[in-house]
Amino acid sequence: MKAKLHIPPGKERVAQKLGLKGDLTIQNVEFSNAGWQDRVDGLSMRAQGKPKEAKAAGNDQKAEVASQMAVTFSLGNALMMVNSLQYEIPGAKVNMDGVYSLDGNVFEFKGHVRTDAMASQMVTGWKSALLRPFDPLFKRDGAGLELPIAISGTKGDVKFGLALRSADESPKQMATQLKAKRQAQGKP
Repeated sequence: MKAKLHIPPGKERVAQKLGLKGDLTIQNVEFSNAGWQDRVDGLSMRAQGKPKEAKAAGNDQKAEVASQMAVTFSLGNALMMVNSLQYEIPGAKVNMDGVYSLDGNVFEFKGHVRTDAMASQMVTGWKSALLRPFDPLFKRDGAGLELPIAISGTKGDVKFGLALRSADESPKQMATQLKAKRQAQGKP
């Protein structure tokens, strides 16, 4: 991690006035939560075009793959703006931007996932045959599949899904929307 820290004088709480900018890189990530690691393992197998191995990897309570993550961030006004989050597992790369409140109660990330395998190669049987004609629609710039994704919510209510609109919003735009949501809920 490389970062620059700035804490100006004043009576506000440190979390409100803290300024931090930097980069963080983590390699060989394995989740301590076996359920999360199984999800990552299963996703990796599918993204590599090995759907038959995905079920076993996704249910065995042990790590099959390690991931890497690189983040460029800035922190101010109790919000972390993530200007670039790159998460990589064998077979897939996720690139996202987002915003995260320091209290951990609200976050929103949007971006794209790119896989080595095409959509029809990630599933088996009739689903594979059904998806085969659509493979060219999802293929982008050397990726077998590229989809816009969004991760948002609160501590207890995380939502993963497709970002059918505005997947390329900037962290500032997302922060403005989060502030408006919080104000509508009566929160500062």
